[in-house]
Amino acid sequence: MRRFITSALVAAALAGPSLANADGDAGLYARLFGGINFLNDTDFNVLGAVNVDNEYDEGFVVGGALGYDYGKIWSFGGVRTEVELSYRENDIDVHSVTALGGDQPSSTGDVSSTALMANAYNDFHNQTAFTPYLGGGIGYAWSDMSDFGIAAIPNVLDDDDSGFAWQLGAGVNYAINKMLSLSVDYRYLNTDIDVTSSAAAGSTGSEVDSDNHTVSFGIRYRY
Repeated sequence: MRRFITSALVAAALAGPSLANADGDAGLYARLFGGINFLNDTDFNVLGAVNVDNEYDEGFVVGGALGYDYGKIWSFGGVRTEVELSYRENDIDVHSVTALGGDQPSSTGDVSSTALMANAYNDFHNQTAFTPYLGGGIGYAWSDMSDFGIAAIPNVLDDDDSGFAWQLGAGVNYAINKMLSLSVDYRYLNTDIDVTSSAAAGSTGSEVDSDNHTVSFGIRYRY
């Protein structure tokens, strides 16, 4: 039994650097991820005079990416580049309108966005199976603000827009073996949404600054 335990410890010690070095190898990879999306409060204008503040429930994000890992190419680690497609959605918690006395009951609405991003990361390789990374990306996002309103005044805002998006992120990757790894990371994604609200007396355009904070878990497969 003692010999078995000793052999297992030696094997684990030898496997550690092997797993760490797996992240230093170049090659194609694919990854899938999902997690929680937090959307900052937004606001829009109705009739050019009434401001509506929006608070959101926690939402979700799902996505995937195809990329290439260039391996360890300099003293600070290695570089990866990828194309990522993601989907985020958050429901309204409450609309607040000062002119109507504050928070409005029976608030409705949701915000969704689909983002196509080109990302680049730096992996900080070390002598463990854990590899921290930092990165960011630019791309294009398609956003939809749907069914914003209250029971007495439904569908005040139901519009969509698309445009430039950018993101920053950081995380940690854990190598299970040379081909498979797990990750946890944080992302900040920003895009502007131009929308038009509608009321009986007319329509008003607003620019909504969409700030998304995402915590996600992923799995990556190296070819």
